[in-house]
Amino acid sequence: MSKFCRFCGSSMDDDAVFCASCGKNQAVEESNTLISNNMANRNLSYVPNSVPAQNKNIILAAIAVAVVIIVGGGTYFGYSYYLQQNQAEQAKIAAAEASQKAKEAQDKAEADKKQKEEDAKKELNKTQVKNAIDTLMNGEALLKSLADDINAGHVKGYSTSHWSRERTLSEINNESTKFQDLEPAVKQRIIELQNIQIQRVNAMYDGAAGNTYRFDEGGKKYDEFYDKLATLKKDFGIN
Repeated sequence: MSKFCRFCGSSMDDDAVFCASCGKNQAVEESNTLISNNMANRNLSYVPNSVPAQNKNIILAAIAVAVVIIVGGGTYFGYSYYLQQNQAEQAKIAAAEASQKAKEAQDKAEADKKQKEEDAKKELNKTQVKNAIDTLMNGEALLKSLADDINAGHVKGYSTSHWSRERTLSEINNESTKFQDLEPAVKQRIIELQNIQIQRVNAMYDGAAGNTYRFDEGGKKYDEFYDKLATLKKDFGIN
């Protein structure tokens, strides 16, 4: 039985290794052919498996992108919410600070107004007290004139052609009408000083009438008057 060359198709003896027509080795070529066929089969079997791997990569990439979008979107909206809350809190704090400043400004304005009113009142009292002291000093001038006449021997009794107890006391008491507008507490201090002057008038007339011990009493009242007057001036800042 004959066989044919597997390459060129020529008739060959059954035990021939090489083809008489093309000269190819039937055994080697067959082995190479088998190897080539096996490689081809492997390549063919690999191709279909590569398609699912690519799809898998695409799916993983899509998932990664989705995760990034979700995380990024959540972060963005979370940060936006934080900013809104922070801005709202800052606005609330600013409003509270503005309200506090407005209240402080109002309180300061009221305090300044009250202080100005008190300062004006003090200045008015000071002016009134100064005028009252000037009135008292008019009485002091009268008392000094009386003392000078007594020391000169011009007054030796209760009255003379120039001096009389009643007239002197009347002149001092008439000055009281100038103290009506004073603050009650201040008025009381001024009237107290005026009463000391009246006591000094009586002491001088009594001494001139012969009760000389009354001069000493009048001297003590003189010191008391000027001590109280100095305190009054100091309290109101009057020189």
